[in-house]
Amino acid sequence: MKKIYQLLLLLSVFLMADHLKASHMMGSDVSYICISPGKYKIIAKVYRDCRGIPLNSPQIQAFSDNCASPVAISYTRTAINDISPTCVGGTAPCNPQNTTVGTEGIEEHVFEGIVDFNTAPFKTFIDNKCCQVFFSVDQCCRNGAIT
Repeated sequence: MKKIYQLLLLLSVFLMADHLKASHMMGSDVSYICISPGKYKIIAKVYRDCRGIPLNSPQIQAFSDNCASPVAISYTRTAINDISPTCVGGTAPCNPQNTTVGTEGIEEHVFEGIVDFNTAPFKTFIDNKCCQVFFSVDQCCRNGAIT
């Protein structure tokens, strides 16, 4: 059943491609885990070019087309991982983390938050009978290393 929900979420993302906003990030991945009925843990993984600007306080929100106003999701950064491919014995190019000092490499920033559709402010999606709810990750400013 979880695979079906993941497939539906992925299909929804592709159908709503005109709403994607990732102009400065290398990419991102948003997933969720059902904790209890109507309550989900949202996991956003954002990939950053180590030569670019630091990734600070992206906006993560839930929204629905013409059904309810977007709602910001409170989150915590749970990890910054250097996922750059390196040779055996090589050094991590993204050192120090989340700075412009790094060389060519990739960081994975992991953010986690809880969305409970049984309580405000997310209950508005249920009250307004929204059929689909989407999640987005956004941050201002274009990465100068991408041309």
